[in-house]
Amino acid sequence: MITKEDWVTWKKNEVTQGFVQALFNRRELYKEGMAEGAHDEDFQRTIGKCMGIQDALNYALLDFEIEGEIVKDEA
Repeated sequence: MITKEDWVTWKKNEVTQGFVQALFNRRELYKEGMAEGAHDEDFQRTIGKCMGIQDALNYALLDFEIEGEIVKDEA
């Protein structure tokens, strides 16, 4: 079971923050490629990758609910 302290510690961890930044950078790279006309047979797949990355970012950046209580990052 994850605790409030575990969640806040995970969000503040340098590795977590680096991973979130890497996801953001990768998503931006895909978006730039699509904006520059990289419309090939993998276009739909690239959209799916962007959506998957956004889902992961949303999870990492949002507050977390534990046993009905919202745990906010109080950093």
